[in-house]
Parts: sequence; C-alpha cells; structure tokens
Amino acid sequence: MEALPIQSDSDCPGPESVQAEVRELTTPEQRQAVPDDAKVMVSDRGDSIAIAITRDGKTSVRVYRDAARDCARRAHFVSVLVVVALMPPELGSSPAASEPEPESEPESTTVTAPPVAAAAEPKPAPPASPRHVRIELGARGDVSTPISDSARIAALGGALGVALGAGKLRFTLATGYLPSTVGFGLRVVFAHLPVDTTLDAGLLATRAEVTGHSSRRPAQDTAFSVGARVGLHACWSEQSLVSPFLGAYATVFPLAPALSQLPQGTVSHLPYLWVGLSGGLALAL
Repeated sequence: MEALPIQSDSDCPGPESVQAEVRELTTPEQRQAVPDDAKVMVSDRGDSIAIAITRDGKTSVRVYRDAARDCARRAHFVSVLVVVALMPPELGSSPAASEPEPESEPESTTVTAPPVAAAAEPKPAPPASPRHVRIELGARGDVSTPISDSARIAALGGALGVALGAGKLRFTLATGYLPSTVGFGLRVVFAHLPVDTTLDAGLLATRAEVTGHSSRRPAQDTAFSVGARVGLHACWSEQSLVSPFLGAYATVFPLAPALSQLPQGTVSHLPYLWVGLSGGLALAL
C-alpha cells in the first residue's frame, strides 16, 4: 500500500508528517509489501506519545517520552518504528535499515528522548526595585561664624528630612530644631558604590527669639530670616531598607535681621553664616 494506515489524535505528530518521513525512508516496493491488516495509532499524552502498531492480529505498544514536544523528532521516531515493524528489511536497503530495531513487547515501554540542547544557564536575579522615598532622621550640630555683629551661637539639635524620587535628581523637604528651620530643595546624585554621594541645595527659613527683662516691663523679640543651604550628603547603600548617612553643609542668611531686647535695645543680628554636620539613619521605601 502506498499510503500507510496511520492515525493520530493530535498534530504533534500529525499523520501527514509521519507519512512524509516514511516515504523518505522507504521504496515503493517496501510500502507495497505492508500487510493489509496493518495499522498505526499515535496517542499524544502531553510529555510523551504512545505508538500502537497492529500486524497479523497482534498489537505492540511503544512509549516515546518527549517533554519538549519536538514534533519533528516525534514524527521521525514514529516513522522509523513503523518501517522496522511493518516492512521486510530484505526488500531494500534504506536509511531505516541502519536504525536500531526496538524490541516488540505487548506491554508499554518508555523511551527517553535524547537531549535537544544543553541546559540553559540560570538567569541572573532581577535588579532590586528602586526606592522612591527616603526618610532621614538624625542629629545635627551648627556653629555660627563671627561676621560683623552677628550673634555667636553653637547649637545641637535634631533634623527630619524626606527625599522623593529615584533618579539623578530628587526633591527634598527638611525641618530642624535648634535653630528652628524649615526648607525645601533639590538633591543631585553624582556617585554610587561603595558610598552613595549627593549634593544638596535648597531654600530655608529660620526663627529665633530673644527675651529681655527690665525693671519696668519685660520684652521679647522674635525674628525670621530666609536663606539658602548647600552641602554634601553621603549614605551607605541607599537601596537598603535602613542605612546610615552623614552630611556637611553651610547655610547663609544674607538679610539676617537684628535682635533687640529692653532695656539694652539692639543686641546683635542673627548669624549671617552657619556651618554644620548631621548624621543619622535613613529609611528607604
């Protein structure tokens, strides 16, 4: 028979692809010698196929395991099995004759597919998601510089800051106590690893108060000033959930107001220039 009675319950492999493989491996004389009662049934089981071949009233079943579902390899295996089982080898020498003949068994047998390709190398772990919010809580020390009649002040206090963003440029908010300040600005990241280093710059406002007493009446003077701050900020691995940080900065108030009290009158000005250090822990979210 020219076309073998091959059936399959799926397209992997389909009957047409198996028939094409058989025609390449055999001659017309070999195909004509196939018994009239011969038939082939291929069942797709997902990660394997079962091939049932019937000849002379007897049926043998083979199982070919192929988790990769290589349809071309499946079709080739089925075609070789069909040629060996149904066509007498003495009628011609074909490529099929050199194939190893599988043993006929009434019970199913598992055949492991040869490796298709080398095992894929493990993929690198995806990079950690960038942190977009940094909350920095720390202590700070400020010292005023003696310029003109400005007050000489050294102060220890605390500071709370927030940096928003994950790129090279970030927005910052800050507040501090002693001296009392609030401000906002920008942070530019210019170095990474092993220490993340940034340049901070921004505007801020401060409030100072002097209280005086006289025999006639007490007096209190409160002054506000607006200035600018610039500094260097460094932290250890800003991608970590919690990391230490350290900063050094300078603050200038070009229009520092005068401080007055009774009965003395004007006693000094708020400092025109401050220098300071800060340090603490940052929480990255």
